[in-house]
Amino acid sequence: MMAMMAAALQLGAQPMHPSIPCPVLLVSGHVGRDSIELSFMNKGKVPIQQVSLGCSPAMAGKARDSICHTESGLFYPGQKYTMEFGYTGGMRGAVTLSVKGARLGNGELWMARSARACRPLRVLRRK
Repeated sequence: MMAMMAAALQLGAQPMHPSIPCPVLLVSGHVGRDSIELSFMNKGKVPIQQVSLGCSPAMAGKARDSICHTESGLFYPGQKYTMEFGYTGGMRGAVTLSVKGARLGNGELWMARSARACRPLRVLRRK
């Protein structure tokens, strides 16, 4: 909980760009026994340093709109990337992933707003 608050404060300290459409495309993924594997693409014009995801159904003890995973790296435009992260809510079956925010390579912060929200991705449990 404290880590999420610290990340939110850190992300909130950066300027936000009001007109950037969603910079991340969630391509495909699947739910494993205790993890999620996800492929995504930077569809913006600048590299991305950090991507924050929301997962629904929420993990035990976390709010439905909270961030369930943040991936840091250097993600270049037009490239497809894969991440895998622990997720205990996968035993229920399908999970809907959504992009909550992204820190762009120029230091600006993109945050999902209703008018600029990214298309969510529903991932199914691997059989």
